[in-house]
Amino acid sequence: MLVCQFQHIPVLSTQPVHYTQRALSKPVISPARLWFERLGIALITIFALGTPLLFGLGFYLAVNEEGIAINAGNPLAETRLWMTREKRGITGLAVQTTSAAQPQAPSPNAHCATTRVFILRWVDGLSTDQSASYCKCYALTNGNFSENAATCTP
Repeated sequence: MLVCQFQHIPVLSTQPVHYTQRALSKPVISPARLWFERLGIALITIFALGTPLLFGLGFYLAVNEEGIAINAGNPLAETRLWMTREKRGITGLAVQTTSAAQPQAPSPNAHCATTRVFILRWVDGLSTDQSASYCKCYALTNGNFSENAATCTP
């Protein structure tokens, strides 16, 4: 049979323990250290949430050949992001931005837009191309855009 015995440990003092206000208060942290801690937490959070977001975006762009269109159907303010492809595979990333422009000659009901295409290529070294830029004018009738004969410059 197993018997447990507890030994009595004598108490050093029978007087009640009084804690000072300093012992109960929070530790004092300098404002600079507090901001560095907050900055570190923010950077870790951005990295932890941003990494899967970038991998997900890259996967979506690799699978979807059309890419991502923002304001699709509005020829005056459309933005598009897609991956460029060649026979050997994905070769770069392209961004198309469209913004409003003024027609060369005043024309009633003419709305013009300048479109610029920026291409970042990583095949055969990292390079950029910003040469693609054009301008088109549209007429707005009954809420729909149709091409107009007015001219504009990119």
